[in-house]
Amino acid sequence: MDNSQVISGIGFVKKKFLLLLPIFFGILQSQTVKFDNPILDLGSVKSNTKVKGVYKVTNQGKSYLQISELRPSCGCTSTVLGQWALQPQESSLIEVTLDTTGLKGDVTKSIQVVTNDPQNPTPLLTLKAKVIPDLDISQEAVFWINLSAQPLAQTIIRFRSNLGQQVDINAVDTGSSPWIKTSTRIEGKDALLVIDGNAQKINSKKRYGIDIINVDIIGAHKMRIPIKIIWELD
Repeated sequence: MDNSQVISGIGFVKKKFLLLLPIFFGILQSQTVKFDNPILDLGSVKSNTKVKGVYKVTNQGKSYLQISELRPSCGCTSTVLGQWALQPQESSLIEVTLDTTGLKGDVTKSIQVVTNDPQNPTPLLTLKAKVIPDLDISQEAVFWINLSAQPLAQTIIRFRSNLGQQVDINAVDTGSSPWIKTSTRIEGKDALLVIDGNAQKINSKKRYGIDIINVDIIGAHKMRIPIKIIWELD
C-alpha cells in the first residue's frame, strides 16, 4: 500500500467523523425525558372507586422538551399533565386516575408518553394496583361430575362483604334448569346460597353441559352474579 492510499483512507475516516460530529453534539444538546417513578404501584384499592397517583417528569436535556400526547392503554385510566413543554431541567407532574369499576385482583395498565426526545420518543409508564372487590364469593363455578351414579348434588356458596356490611340475596333465577333448586339463608352478615341438583330431572339427551343461574345481591351495591353449573353424567 503506497502513501497516497494511506492518506486517502485517513481522509475518508476524518470526513466521516466530521459528518457524525453534528449528530453527536446534537444528541448531547437535545432534550431528554426522565421519570422519577416510571412504575407506579397504587397498592390495595377498593373496587368501584377512583384512585389517583402522580408521575414526575423532568427534562434533563439542553433543549426544550415537548410532550404532545398521553395515551392510556385503557378507558379506565385518565391523565392530566400540568405542563406540556418543559425547559431544560424543568419538571412537571402527570396525574393519573384509575377507575376500578369492573376491575378485580391484580391490575396492570400502561400510559404511552409521546415526546420529541430523539432517543426516547415514546416512553411507557406502568400503573399497578390490587383491586379488592366489594363482595367476596366463595366460588363462581360449581362442578358436578358422575351424576349418573350420584344424581343428587349440593353446593353452598357464601357471599361476604369486604366492607363489613350485611349481604342479602334478593332473588335467584335458575332460568330453564328445572333440575336445579336453590334456597338462601343468612349467617351473621354473610348470605349463603344453597344449590341442589337432581340429575334424574335433566330434560336433555346430553351427557354433560353448563347451566347458569343468576343471583341478585343487595349489599354495598346491587349486583347480579352469574354462577356456572358445570356438570356431566358419566
